[in-house]
Amino acid sequence: MTNTTKAATPTNDLHKARLILETCLSATDSTTEDLSLWEAKDLINEIKDKMLSEDDFWIDSLPCGEVRIIDANAIQEIWHDSLIEQIKECYDLSEVPSFVVIDWDQTADNCKIDGLGHHFGGYDHQEHSCEGFYIFRNN
Repeated sequence: MTNTTKAATPTNDLHKARLILETCLSATDSTTEDLSLWEAKDLINEIKDKMLSEDDFWIDSLPCGEVRIIDANAIQEIWHDSLIEQIKECYDLSEVPSFVVIDWDQTADNCKIDGLGHHFGGYDHQEHSCEGFYIFRNN
């Protein structure tokens, strides 16, 4: 997870966070009616705070599931690194002879054929986007 500080304009950030929350709710087959006013305000503030400080974060307090939210400016690098990590976890590469060189960049690119949703959206393999962020449901 990468932490960055991004330029903020309070009104615009709250508006973006509200739109992202609505997309998160839609991705989890929920609506704002599933939340109390206080729950909605808390979620909007949580999203706002995280979107200003993190490129990759989770919201797990939704009424019907949890989502992973990734900044569009960082998603390619996060995806690339995540694919390489997943490959190394899934396969025992200890038996590969030392003269074999694995082109990890090409290997990651080959794995991208199924798309972002297939990799990050463990629940339904869907990808949603809103206000410069990708949103993936995970349960």
